[in-house]
Amino acid sequence: MTARALVSRQVEESQRIAQETRNRERQRERDILNEKAKESALFAEKTARLKAVRMAKEASDKESSAQAAATKQAAPKKTAKTT
Repeated sequence: MTARALVSRQVEESQRIAQETRNRERQRERDILNEKAKESALFAEKTARLKAVRMAKEASDKESSAQAAATKQAAPKKTAKTT
């Protein structure tokens, strides 16, 4: 094997190793981005669920207040007895 062929083989090996390293780094970056996207989606889902619960509670509280006010108005007024 000539010196030129040996150098060429070493260059090719170095380039292959560099390419594999870049590919691993890109894959790691994609994995990180995918994980962040999953976390973001879970957070958005949790937020939407909590908002729905809060809105349902507020509606229930408002309905209870309206019923209490209606009951209070519908109750006959007691008159004081005079003797």
